[in-house]
Amino acid sequence: MMKMKWIILIVISVTAYAQQQDSAYQAIQSRVWEKLSRKEYAGALPLYEQLLLLAGSGPERPSVEYNIACLYSLLNDPDKAFSKIDEALQSGFTDYDVMKNDRDFFVLKARFPERFSAALGKVKSAFEQARLNRSPIAIVTFDNYVGNTDIGSYAWDDYHHPKMDSLRRKYKLEEILLPGKTEFDRMKLLLHWTSHRFEHHSSNLCKGRDALAILDQGEKGAQFCCTEYANVLANCLVAVGYPARTISLTWLGEGFRSPDAHMCVETWSNQFQKWILLDGQNDAWWERSGVPLSAQECRHLLVAGRDSEMTFVGQDKDVDYAGGKTYWGSHFYHLGIGNYYAYFDPVNQVKPGYCEFVDDEITPELYSRGMPDSPMLSDDYGLTYPRLNQTTIRLKHVNTHAPSDSLCVILTHTMPWFQKFLVRINGSDWKELANDFVWVLEKGENSIEAKAVNMAGIEGKTSRIVLRDNISGKQ
Repeated sequence: MMKMKWIILIVISVTAYAQQQDSAYQAIQSRVWEKLSRKEYAGALPLYEQLLLLAGSGPERPSVEYNIACLYSLLNDPDKAFSKIDEALQSGFTDYDVMKNDRDFFVLKARFPERFSAALGKVKSAFEQARLNRSPIAIVTFDNYVGNTDIGSYAWDDYHHPKMDSLRRKYKLEEILLPGKTEFDRMKLLLHWTSHRFEHHSSNLCKGRDALAILDQGEKGAQFCCTEYANVLANCLVAVGYPARTISLTWLGEGFRSPDAHMCVETWSNQFQKWILLDGQNDAWWERSGVPLSAQECRHLLVAGRDSEMTFVGQDKDVDYAGGKTYWGSHFYHLGIGNYYAYFDPVNQVKPGYCEFVDDEITPELYSRGMPDSPMLSDDYGLTYPRLNQTTIRLKHVNTHAPSDSLCVILTHTMPWFQKFLVRINGSDWKELANDFVWVLEKGENSIEAKAVNMAGIEGKTSRIVLRDNISGKQ
């Protein structure tokens, strides 16, 4: 019984001491705020030192040390300020957003930008580590497509349409690509091949708009304009698995007369993760700093007066591409874009859609290509330039009532002629899996990677998510 009394007395004493500590802490804090409100930073410093003694190793210590660092910054003592930031970190300070936007460090940041950036980087790392440790299942890194996955409004030919198979076999398109080391190398090989199938004529059109008909007539000596070069190139790119479309380019101010227009091809590039323009008639493309451009990117540079950054690049030794840059570059004011790229089998496909891409750079003209009705206008970049061959990984808890080590994985894609998903778990071998499955996590770090593959065997961009499983009790 005597022992129980001693225990009760000890508890009462500890509680009373803690209350006294809290009271003293609050009293000093009130004096600190008074000093700070009058900007008496030197006077506030010893008070903060007292708070530090009272805080001991408790949860208030990191905040107190951080505030002392702020004071030293305001007192123009950078060495002590950076030293106190380090001490705050060692005590457990992790409030990255507070430090990043703290005006108390304005002068310190301006005078010592690299040193401050390094200190801020340490705080950010500590913040990320704390976040990872707090969450039952935390995202460590994230490289996952999160955009629109509905490409149903776009139409390409059936990859295994009989005429598509015939185009591949008759002209041995896959053999043309073999010397190419990169995707763009292979595209350039196909561009060069299609550009030399027939001679150019400024106005002749082929009765059949598909590659088989055009190539057949070209072999018999027929000459065709840019439209036929574009159609052949688009057909052949599609036949080897590269989504491609024809695109019309027209001069500014050509709406009231027969326009000076040009037809080219845009194809989606996995290598550059964007649409790029290929000029079938000229065996050429446009670049900026060595990277191929889309028609919209060319238009933006031209209108912004930055056409000096554009380079007209080609493969025909007999063509002066530098000399032709001004003429061909002037065509990018009006961009006619469609969502209907089926040439061999238009039956049961979506209704053809066509629009002129506009934005704030150029006011649309009432007349278009000599016709009194201008086409539908669109400033929707996501609609006119969809991101293709992407994979989205969605993760959902199997148990919706409490965190668990089992996640439901749902895969979607933006790949035309989709064939399968390849998935890799924790760096293992790639395996073909369904578009939904259950993933059982291991204790610690886990990774999942997924990519879509089309019928030509071309792989899309790999999406990746790395998780940390902190669920207690798991072996």
